[in-house]
Amino acid sequence: MDSADLKYRWHWNFPLSHSPPYAAQGICGSQYVHKTDDEGQSWQTISPDLTSNDKSHQQNSGGIAIDNLMTFDGATLFAIEESKIKKDLIWTGSNDGQVNLTQDGGKTWTNVSKNINTPPGER
Repeated sequence: MDSADLKYRWHWNFPLSHSPPYAAQGICGSQYVHKTDDEGQSWQTISPDLTSNDKSHQQNSGGIAIDNLMTFDGATLFAIEESKIKKDLIWTGSNDGQVNLTQDGGKTWTNVSKNINTPPGER
């Protein structure tokens, strides 16, 4: 199965962040931001897809053996961090050049990629 067909796309070392100062809270990223309030026992999705979702970058890698280990999938979150200063501020960065932020804990998201000088096709 191609990663384009999966419900969630995960990078091999997906971003995971502990929520300061709440011990039971944390966030992690697939193409979405997922949040836990109970030390990972349950998760809720608090964002839309924050990548370009380019299906042409979500195929099997090919080669002698089809690589379905999901060690690298195009259009996944690669960085995620909550502000230690401002409550509900979360930044994300994807491996396809998208940078997004929320200032209300995930209710609304703003794509700020155009404000960053990245090469065409990388945002």
